[in-house]
Order: sequence, then structure tokens, then C-alpha cells
Amino acid sequence: MTAPRILVKTEGPSHAEMAPAPEIGWYLLGGMGLVFALVAGADLALTWYPAGFGNREWEFGTVSAVFDGLPLFAMGLALSFGAAVARGKIGLLKFWSIVLVLVAVVLLGLLGLYARTIPVALASTTDALVKVGLQKAIAKALLQGVGYTAAFLWTGILGWKHAKSA
Repeated sequence: MTAPRILVKTEGPSHAEMAPAPEIGWYLLGGMGLVFALVAGADLALTWYPAGFGNREWEFGTVSAVFDGLPLFAMGLALSFGAAVARGKIGLLKFWSIVLVLVAVVLLGLLGLYARTIPVALASTTDALVKVGLQKAIAKALLQGVGYTAAFLWTGILGWKHAKSA
């Protein structure tokens, strides 16, 4: 007696298969990336409203929120960038390379703004548990800020070089 084959179907003809269509696949992934980048970018932009520049607490919270919201934005940029590379679209690749470098420059500015707020944030409490929470938030924001800045800058520069060599 043999065991039933649940996961592997051996009888009957297989379902109709389509020929691979990488151009369509990359087009769709690039489109989804654009949607992710636009939606996440709008969310990131809304963290700045209403503006409270000069208020260190507002600056600390806003920049922390921006860094926390970067993963979906980064995924959208990466999908759109990758689709441009895979499809061989030089104009789109140059565009996304410039966008990535510009985002990296903005993130560098945010890191500078954030660095000014760290002493104020740490001095705002004497409670040990709150201070540990602040230190974790600061470490997370700095890791995200430095990591995303480096990744965007590196990818943008390499993408530009690739587009120029084509």
C-alpha cells in the first residue's frame, strides 16, 4: 500500500503554461514600485505638517518618524530602479539614479538635524527606563539613517555609471 500523493499530482495533463514574459513582469514590478514610492513618499511628506522647526522635540519625533517610514519608500524605489535596469531603459535608470542620490542627500541633512536633537532628547528625562527607550530609538534612527543613506547613494552612483556605460 502506498501513501497518497497530495502535493505531487502525477495523473492527467498539466495546466496550460505561458511563455515567460520578463518584460511584462519587470514592467509590472516597476509600476508597483512607483505606487509604493508615491504612497510612502506622501506619508513621509505628511510627517512634516504642520512644521515645527526650531522645536527640538518636534524635530526629534519627525525625523524619527521619517526614518521609521523609509522601508516601504525604499522598497518602491528599489523596485522601480531594478525594473529600469532589467528592462534596459537608460532614461529611466538615469532618472531613478538621480532620485536615489537626491534622497541620500536629503537623508544626510536629516541626520544632521537629528544629531542636533539627541542631546536635548537625552536631557529631557531622568527616568532610567525612558532613557533606555530613547537610546534605543536613537540607535535605530541612526542605523536607518546611515544605512539607507549609504544604500541610496551607492545604488544611485552605480546605476548612473551603468547607464553611462550602455
